[in-house]
Amino acid sequence: MLMPVTLAACATSEFQDWTAHRAVLLFFVGTECPVSNLYAPEIERIAKQAAPRDVAVFSVYPDPELTQEAADRHGRDFGHSTRALLDGDHSG
Repeated sequence: MLMPVTLAACATSEFQDWTAHRAVLLFFVGTECPVSNLYAPEIERIAKQAAPRDVAVFSVYPDPELTQEAADRHGRDFGHSTRALLDGDHSG
């Protein structure tokens, strides 16, 4: 299940130490973006390959009107296992 947080919150959350991972991969996606929705299976394939390599993978939603519920629904609908980061104020 997606558990959205803002990128600004990453500084004080469990994401604080991204250096604990070998790398961090951010996919910028949108609920209404046909390109990111088309690539959802590829994003998931990459995320599954990245996990054993100690690469943290996140989906970033830059839509300022997106809610947690909408991000959760989008993740379920498109098979995302990545953690969702909400960046509606573009503070990241």
